[in-house]
Amino acid sequence: MRILSALIAVIIIQTSFGQGKGNCYEVKYLDFFGLEGLVVEKWPESEINGLLELADESKTTDPTLRTNFIIPIIVYQLQVFHPKCNVDTDSIYLNGIISVYERIRQFPPETLIKKSILQKIDFIRDDFYTLVKDDCELIQMSFTLDDGPFYGVNIDSAGVTIDSIKTDFGNIVVSRLDGKSIITATDMLGEVIWRKAITRGPNSYLNVVSSSGNKWNKTSLATIMYLSANGERLTLYLKNNGQFMHYFHSW
Repeated sequence: MRILSALIAVIIIQTSFGQGKGNCYEVKYLDFFGLEGLVVEKWPESEINGLLELADESKTTDPTLRTNFIIPIIVYQLQVFHPKCNVDTDSIYLNGIISVYERIRQFPPETLIKKSILQKIDFIRDDFYTLVKDDCELIQMSFTLDDGPFYGVNIDSAGVTIDSIKTDFGNIVVSRLDGKSIITATDMLGEVIWRKAITRGPNSYLNVVSSSGNKWNKTSLATIMYLSANGERLTLYLKNNGQFMHYFHSW
């Protein structure tokens, strides 16, 4: 029950938005995770203990239980509650959430033990910067209840165009060929960057892909496209130069 409660606390904190603090200590890339401007309440000690148990369980008894999605939320809290941003530094709380980060990342015991609070936070920020540059780690740190990630199937022909979405790098073109939905990314000159048939697995093609109000969001790490496939949400992630990353599909 404690572990489940800790998970619920993490999810709730992700969806409570407002004016946050922390501008006095820079942490990049939090916009990708939708964390900028988040109002943060400190986790009770019982929840921190629950997250420590959850991290241990994910690394030992249940490897399918992923906890890396907690990492960006911890990093954001370290920004908001940084000693530079607060008159009264809560060292006990900071060390508590640092321990959760350390447990998730499975650092050797000696990694942080001799560092000051400020040094620990700087170390974690640098580690976070390394993680976000790795696409596999980025997926693990992204919280979603959708299925995926999926990568589609490379294809040469586009078929009949049914939609086109203008972006900062060029266009996303949605088309249909032989009952298969195709997405093509082109640059500003109309040159193809990539083209894929959209699937949910081997030989499982999505028959309908359309834009959902032509919505997309450019973040520091990726351009995120919000599409619809078979009547369900399809979220497509691209590098900001248009290169393909992956997508998730609600089912």
